[in-house]
Amino acid sequence: MRTFIDSGEKIAESAALSVASVLRDKPGAVLGVDFDPALKPFCAKLAALCAAGECSLENARIFSTAALTGPGRDSIRTLLRDSLLGPCGVQEKNVFFPCACGDAGEEEIGEYDAEIAKAGGLDALVLGIGINGRIGFNEPATPFDSYTHGQKLTDATREELAPVLAPAEVPEAGVTMGIKTMMAAKKILLIACGEEKAGIVHQMVYGKTVTFVPASMLQLHLDMTLYLDGPAASKLG
Repeated sequence: MRTFIDSGEKIAESAALSVASVLRDKPGAVLGVDFDPALKPFCAKLAALCAAGECSLENARIFSTAALTGPGRDSIRTLLRDSLLGPCGVQEKNVFFPCACGDAGEEEIGEYDAEIAKAGGLDALVLGIGINGRIGFNEPATPFDSYTHGQKLTDATREELAPVLAPAEVPEAGVTMGIKTMMAAKKILLIACGEEKAGIVHQMVYGKTVTFVPASMLQLHLDMTLYLDGPAASKLG
């Protein structure tokens, strides 16, 4: 695990340049993208690189890490469209979300992994992290060998979603890429900002690999970079 610590603007720029490099090497790259608000500056930097002709998402395929169920099911799609998909000119046909239909069974939900595999696997995955260590909607105690699955959301996650969703749209459940799905990505970037993330970042970096901290599994990935602003890195020593 590599760690890059700088200002919020600098870490967003560095992460965007890393993804731009993937896109230059493979114009039709397959990217996994989280909905975490910490990724908004990264999305803006990547959009700027696209506008400057440094890279292109025109032929890239984008797989969201998660989807919501219930009244707010379109919220993540809206967040990604406004911050990344629209500004970067991503074609709607190249954007994928896990099935979040209320009556979807495990087999239908699991087809998301087959779609990712059919696309050639994730070339890069860009994640945020929850204050409880979740990645995507993989909440504490999620098995490390999990694939895409339905997930009941913890109170901590619902509280984190509240500022970016209308209060009436904060759901109790969602669908998420599993941890094993994420670990299969060729490259992983995780962006964390703010002092409220300092404690869980410390656990992720220095703690044991345990299901109680889902992000701790990323310690074992062979090409994983942690992008932190100063407050988020404040407990690393």
